[in-house]
Amino acid sequence: MKFLKKLLTLIFLFFFVFESFSQIKVEFKNGNTFTVSTVVFTNKDILLDLSPNVVSKFGKSEIISVKYPDGKKLNGPSIAAIVSSDEEIKEIKKMAETIELAEQKKMDEINNAKPLKYEDIINVPNTEKKKIFLRSRIWFHKTFVDDKAVLSFSDFENGILIGNGTFKEYIESGSGIFKESLGGYVKFSIRIYIKDNNYKYVIDGLVHDDVYIKQGTTIDEGMGLLTTSKYAPLSSTRTVLAGDSLLEKLKFHVDVKIKTLANSLKNAILNDTEADF
Repeated sequence: MKFLKKLLTLIFLFFFVFESFSQIKVEFKNGNTFTVSTVVFTNKDILLDLSPNVVSKFGKSEIISVKYPDGKKLNGPSIAAIVSSDEEIKEIKKMAETIELAEQKKMDEINNAKPLKYEDIINVPNTEKKKIFLRSRIWFHKTFVDDKAVLSFSDFENGILIGNGTFKEYIESGSGIFKESLGGYVKFSIRIYIKDNNYKYVIDGLVHDDVYIKQGTTIDEGMGLLTTSKYAPLSSTRTVLAGDSLLEKLKFHVDVKIKTLANSLKNAILNDTEADF
């Protein structure tokens, strides 16, 4: 394991050093400096490939200098005069269009995503509403440490129970120096609608709050409302890929826990006849 960690560290440092010496530095008049992998010049503009997901266009007049890895440096007048080949311009514009389409598809999925929701109608043959209601109340008491805090609404006449639960969560993505973790809590709402011989449960409002952990540093940055989207919220502290990976694992854990909770309720209502006499 120690050897593997050392090897990963060396690989990381190699690529870090390689990138540092193989990329192009572009200095702007506003004081910003970008390190990019590709620079393409049109008559009036400069296109920068800010890998891996961004191609940006700037006016040539905004640039002070462009410095290449081999030491070659272009300043204002030479930048104004240079124009890349049609093929280079075509290639980076095609790249920009592909990225734009991918980003639009991502935004469409995020905007059209629906909150995660679990629901089902369970038949309980030959069992009156009163017994199902009582078994559900006992289940709340046995399942949650403080059922009074969890159970926020109880109406026997209409056969409705409403509660709000919370469970801890901790997951990891990557390893060694690339390791990132996600902790905190997932809150949820649970509603049970009861009639003679059946009941319906609805579990939704799944919200991840609290702690994001990167290399031992704790940051208050949860995933928020969990939806059908596979994309994590944008973050200033974690990479896009790490966020999406952590979200996928979080939703998998949540799915297992919610289904286990629903099965626990079902087993209690079908089989817990302790209070039936």
